[in-house]
Amino acid sequence: MVLAGCGTNGGAKHPEGTTEYKIFHPDRDLNKMVDVVWYSAEKDTDQLIEDMIEELKKAPEDVKLRETILGFDVVDYSMEGNALTLTLSEEYLKLDMYAEILTRAALVRTLCQIEDVQLVAIKVGDMELTDSTGMPIGFMSAEEFLDNKGKEINSMEMVQLALYFPIADGTGISRVTRKVVYNSNISTEKLVVEQLIKGPLNDKMLPALNPETKIINVTTKDGVCYVSLSAEFLTFPENVSMECSIYSVVDSLTNLRGVNKVQINIDNDQNILVDEKFNFDDPFERNLEIIQ
Repeated sequence: MVLAGCGTNGGAKHPEGTTEYKIFHPDRDLNKMVDVVWYSAEKDTDQLIEDMIEELKKAPEDVKLRETILGFDVVDYSMEGNALTLTLSEEYLKLDMYAEILTRAALVRTLCQIEDVQLVAIKVGDMELTDSTGMPIGFMSAEEFLDNKGKEINSMEMVQLALYFPIADGTGISRVTRKVVYNSNISTEKLVVEQLIKGPLNDKMLPALNPETKIINVTTKDGVCYVSLSAEFLTFPENVSMECSIYSVVDSLTNLRGVNKVQINIDNDQNILVDEKFNFDDPFERNLEIIQ
């Protein structure tokens, strides 16, 4: 599902004293997002937000495009510093997965063009918007819908992951499946590690990793997935053994096609001695005995 397209302006010239903006709209097939050029002389931030919201409600002249705000409404908005929070009506939750992704991207990309708006959050009623895993999405920037090279996102995809988390008594790990909508510019291996850091979605499982752990790099070559994590990885969650933490990562990654072993590095250093039982010098293989 493409999240970017060529802008259209019908050949209109830039009116003197105005600023050029792009109003983003999904196409009617919900396959891509296209920007339409719009000019405004408005300088007041609140009025500009209101004007852009009205533009997002309008049907574009291009019949291949549809309104961004369609089937729901913007009930209210508030600004705190450079962060804008939109409160949407409950009908927003009825959007299907692809329509919601495109709509959210269009709202953020459009409104973040305002000089005083750098971040946008979405609430539905009193509840913060959550992703497909149930995690709060929080504030979003326009850059979140761009890849690291500054190019437009190519697509968003949905994948079902098999993840392993420690069980409640900490004596082993157990498999859960999780559907995730993600930017396909991110490798599936990195996505798995990100989801492990996010933690389980119920109290029957324990966190596999310290939530403060940062991902430095994740790459796969010749069947070995090289995972470089920050030093926070070595501070294991309460009641979680090193063994459970390590094999939550290893068994989750080796469940992916093309990954046979996992090499864990800490701050790009694999010569880590934490416990004589575990040698970080060599890649870890899948451990079936610890799965319960």
